[in-house]
Amino acid sequence: MEVAVVGGGRWGKRLCRELAGLRQVGRIHLVSRRNARGMQDWLAAEGLARRVELHAKLDPVLWNERITAALVANLPSEHFATARWLLENGKHVLVEKPFAGTRREAQMLIDLAGSHGLVAAAAFEHFLASYLHHFRSVVHKHGHPHAIELTEITWHDAVQEERWIATGRPDAATPVIGELLPRALTLLTVLMGRLPARTTRVIAPEGHVSAYLELAYGPHPVRISLSRAVTEPCRAITVSTRGGPRFALDFTREPGVVTQDGRVLPPDHLWDSLPRPVPAGISYFLDEVRERHGTLPLLAQETLHVVEVTEEAAARAVDRETVVAPRAEPPREFPFMPLPGTHAVAGEHR
Repeated sequence: MEVAVVGGGRWGKRLCRELAGLRQVGRIHLVSRRNARGMQDWLAAEGLARRVELHAKLDPVLWNERITAALVANLPSEHFATARWLLENGKHVLVEKPFAGTRREAQMLIDLAGSHGLVAAAAFEHFLASYLHHFRSVVHKHGHPHAIELTEITWHDAVQEERWIATGRPDAATPVIGELLPRALTLLTVLMGRLPARTTRVIAPEGHVSAYLELAYGPHPVRISLSRAVTEPCRAITVSTRGGPRFALDFTREPGVVTQDGRVLPPDHLWDSLPRPVPAGISYFLDEVRERHGTLPLLAQETLHVVEVTEEAAARAVDRETVVAPRAEPPREFPFMPLPGTHAVAGEHR
């Protein structure tokens, strides 16, 4: 199978490495419109010059009938147009976060894929992270019968952070909500399943750098802190129960550390035995392209709720605090809910 990668940045390089390690992938096509010369040098240094064909434009990929699928990893503002062109030309697509800027755009891509018999998927690899599924099982096993009272998520990326053997820098053109909120919503989906959600409070004094949100995720209150301007990164999720224990997962360095009331619990036992989320997500996507099981958790149709909530929050992210009064509802308990089983693989390579 011939596969294309659209985007010549840090993430495009990582996707090329991952594709090169998959047996089902033959020729790789890399589109780098802004950094073709630099990518040529990088391919030579990585020993991939013969395996990867470099293009400065998307057109050769669109016209090449041998290319079956494409991974879209260019600028977030270009994801929708790029995915649309690829689908219109018969290519299956796996689109990096954000999948689309609006629900309307996301539905257009889903409908376009359906009309052409193609797979459209969103690269929410944390759906496949075993340490998140491990944390979910800990909360539901040791938290019962206490109801979930509050869930708090911190996703703080450093201005410059060494990850995947490269220094990452945020895309200044993409608001922090558009880039990081989909990741936080992925965590909630793993922990609680796919539930209706709405934002009740958004504070974004520096919309491109940091934001604070409160939302109702089904019956569960959630607080989310997002930032791309800290010195030291922090990625964590905390679940407090009513009259019961408090659980935390700090996965700043994956697979992270789970605690219950401050006491460290045994780690995720699947960490060392399963593939990492990014290569697993690509492999599952390519399997779906070949076999069409319709069970891939990354299918775009299954992630529409992430796009919807992100769009709503972004619309309310102004330079002053925005508060939406919650609807009057009778007091209710926040029960633990039975969660459907999903694929689980270990966390990221370091």
